[in-house]
Amino acid sequence: MMQECKNCEPQLASLHLHFVCTNFIIMTAVTLYVSRYKSLSGMTDPNCAHAVQLTLWRECDSAVNSSTQSLRCYSFIDHPAAYTHLQALLQQADFDVSCIHVAAEKQVKQRALGALEQVLQQILVTQSQDNDENNDSMQAIDGPPALDVTIRFHETLPKSKCNLSQTLAHRLSRQAALSVGAHSDLSSLLHSSETTHLSTSLEFYFSATQTEQSSLALEIDVGKLPSFLSLDKTACEAIHLWPPSHIADQVGAFSSASNASLFGLLRQPLQTHVGKLRLATWLQQPLVQLEQILERQEAVAWLLQRNIARDALKQEGLAGFAAIDLDGLAKQLEMYTSIDDEIDSDAASSVHDGSVNDIGASMPLGPTTKALQAMYKLWLVASQRVPLLRDRLQVALSDDPSTLHHSHNDETAVPPSLLVTLLHGLEQCEQDLVLASQLAEDVVDLDAAPREYRLRPGYKPELEQVYDELNELETQVQECLEQMNETWANISGKRNAVKLDRNSNDGEFQFRLADANDLKLLEATTQIRVQVSRILKNGVYFTTKELRGLASRKQDLKNEYDKYQRQLAMQAMQAAASYVDVLSHASQLVATLDVIVGFSHIAAYSNYVRPELTDNEDDGTGIVLKAARHPCVELQDGVDFIPNDIRLVYGEQSFLLITGPNMGGKSVYIRSLGAIVALAQVGAYVPCASAKMNICHDILARVGAGDLQERGISTFMAEMLESSSILRRATKRSLIMIDELGRGTSTFDGYGLARAISEYIVDTIGCMTVFTTHFHELTALEDCKHVVKNYHVTAKKGDHGLTFLYEVKPGPCLESFGIQVAKMANVPSVVIEDAKIKAKELENFQYTKKRQSSESSPSSVVNSGYAVDDHDQAESVAADTAFVKRLRQINLKDLLSREYASEDEKKAAVMSALEAALSHGLFARCSTVVFNPLYNP
Repeated sequence: MMQECKNCEPQLASLHLHFVCTNFIIMTAVTLYVSRYKSLSGMTDPNCAHAVQLTLWRECDSAVNSSTQSLRCYSFIDHPAAYTHLQALLQQADFDVSCIHVAAEKQVKQRALGALEQVLQQILVTQSQDNDENNDSMQAIDGPPALDVTIRFHETLPKSKCNLSQTLAHRLSRQAALSVGAHSDLSSLLHSSETTHLSTSLEFYFSATQTEQSSLALEIDVGKLPSFLSLDKTACEAIHLWPPSHIADQVGAFSSASNASLFGLLRQPLQTHVGKLRLATWLQQPLVQLEQILERQEAVAWLLQRNIARDALKQEGLAGFAAIDLDGLAKQLEMYTSIDDEIDSDAASSVHDGSVNDIGASMPLGPTTKALQAMYKLWLVASQRVPLLRDRLQVALSDDPSTLHHSHNDETAVPPSLLVTLLHGLEQCEQDLVLASQLAEDVVDLDAAPREYRLRPGYKPELEQVYDELNELETQVQECLEQMNETWANISGKRNAVKLDRNSNDGEFQFRLADANDLKLLEATTQIRVQVSRILKNGVYFTTKELRGLASRKQDLKNEYDKYQRQLAMQAMQAAASYVDVLSHASQLVATLDVIVGFSHIAAYSNYVRPELTDNEDDGTGIVLKAARHPCVELQDGVDFIPNDIRLVYGEQSFLLITGPNMGGKSVYIRSLGAIVALAQVGAYVPCASAKMNICHDILARVGAGDLQERGISTFMAEMLESSSILRRATKRSLIMIDELGRGTSTFDGYGLARAISEYIVDTIGCMTVFTTHFHELTALEDCKHVVKNYHVTAKKGDHGLTFLYEVKPGPCLESFGIQVAKMANVPSVVIEDAKIKAKELENFQYTKKRQSSESSPSSVVNSGYAVDDHDQAESVAADTAFVKRLRQINLKDLLSREYASEDEKKAAVMSALEAALSHGLFARCSTVVFNPLYNP
């Protein structure tokens, strides 16, 4: 059981559980850091009701090099009530540990940490029980003893003895530093101007496990959870998941910031703040479980067919929560759960004995009006908002024909389970909040709210007595004013000239004559004794002894009333705090319903369709999209988007090679694919005419070009690091999107890398891939890899330049139209003409011949040294043709099918068959022939 610490150590509590070790490997410690969830959309959930960010560090299996320590980081968001993703991670068979260190930033609720402790206890108890079943067999042999798994909660983060950046710089190997520096999710570890949750959690690992001064080199890897679609920052940017960081710099890119991202597009119809937070959570972690996706799809489909009911849900039911942040209200009420009971007794004694204790200082929300405002919002939620939303959802789930769309079919005749669950949850919340509504009606003066927040006078007898005295005193003040006006009318002849001025700061009353010239007459009169307070442009202020007495009496009554009100409000808020869990539950229901209604609204008005999903790796499954559109680009002003088909099928064409001109639409084509996959796996409809999709487990992207100079990483190195990460992380269920590869080095090196990476993806990984390139030689992959298919974007040359058709059609494109695009960019015409000449000279470029020419006779090189004379070129072409002919005459298939005594004998036979080509000295031309499109064997 959990025990409170008695000393000043940072550990808040420790939980020890019996755990049976099933192997001889020494288990290691892990750290779990809990922080507020801040999505890449920039939205932060300050109340941590919907999601928290969990960052877990663990030591991986020992690396090949024993002098290297390998750490793995899992960073994900989770629900603070169930921690489903954390459970899935810790229940993996290879995740055995001896100690779990837990820490959280200050803004995380204690309620979330309490739920986390229960979840960890449940997981470890379950594992212990499972292992105890094998305990008898363990005792029959000599084996390791049972281990204690310890969970330590740290109240404050242990202080690190060294600077984090210096520690990492010292311990990270060169390769690891480059990987961390280029990785979009780990780059903040080394170079960050402010402490992030990731770097803080790593520092917590070093401190809690006391490994910061280890001499071992450090390697950092990123772990992946199996419970949702993996999207790193590069992939999110590639598919426009979140708004661009500098939308103003996107000149002409989007018509507005709201249409610049999937998040901005999908949040437009949402009515509540909690709904937008839920949407951000769903987009950050799309689903991979088919049943969960179908559950959301069925709910969207049901509302899509019921326009009237959907609009009522949106405009009446959900709109009522737009001005009420349920999470914020729950947080306000929760602040009163930790107040000691002594405050009430102290407050009561201070009221009865007349002492002037500052009870307001003990009010968590400060002024009493803030607490009463929260109580009033609780009444609104309990008595109006939840019942209305429940009623509108109940109508939507009914079979009323008036709510159905004309295209309704029998497939959605059974109410979806998700909406039924939400309805039952709202009914339960409505029932649980009945007493909360009665409490608020008893406490708050509903007739005065929301203009003024105060206690209902009849709430307590003592409060009502003071309230009645205040009203009676107010009547006396009005009578005093009437007497003063009557007296002044007798003196000056002016009726109703005296006004009553109320000073809200000190509670005093004063009379005021609007005409400052009346001062002499006022001072000369003997009928009344007055005291002039001040003379301003707006009149003469004065008072009388009777008025001063009334003001003093009112101030005393007001102080007494405020003391009673603070005390009673404190007690009422402590009672209202018992409804925190109910409000949090209602918040979850409202958030989910808001997103589902938003999905159906977008689908209804944007011509989206429901995707048909599968979940397997069989041949014939994959992604088949008809008339696919990019959800953001199609909303640009003045754009008539050209839809295109996308077909990626296992065993048929799982690798699409896209060629064509710049600005032709290749990038939009592959980005639209990623966006549609993400939309489908959050449960939304997609912008297509029809869609059949197999669930993906990762979206891996390599797009754009950029360097990281401050980290010593060039553009090409960053490109290779991203490619390396893709090749190491990809599985058959991944979706890889590569927009250009190998451009930062020589043509031959770039082509070689692009070709080798493509073949590795096809032969080893076998996942669905879309690859755009300007290496036209790559199109030959279609001839030797049956799953590779060539496609190209179309363009048309004309008298007025190049016209992009933005259509993706089968087959390769052997022109990039780079010069035409440069002309469209208003490059000087002299440069354009010179570029055409140079391009013509390079069409039949022979790399080998260039080297021979430059070494033997540099003077024979024309202009820039890239072209050779016609005689040498013809001679080279003839030699290459002879070599290709001789090489094709060798029957390698027959040689390899024969039986040999050993591999060495087989290699000798093949080499002897090639000796003829080698003897003629033509084998050196092999690289030239491979790269020459005229003679590619």
